[in-house]
Amino acid sequence: SRHMIAFMVKGFVNFSLKVQFDNIPVLVAVCVSPFGIKLLKYHLSSASPEVQTQ
Repeated sequence: SRHMIAFMVKGFVNFSLKVQFDNIPVLVAVCVSPFGIKLLKYHLSSASPEVQTQ
């Protein structure tokens, strides 16, 4: 479901923040990859409706 995906995205972001100091090149590579960009765009587009409904 949508909330499960949002939860997974938040967990992925939190995990990335924890490991960024050890694996900055890897994190940058993930962020600039097509998958990372799609994930970021999806997260931003899905965050707005959730905020409005709450």
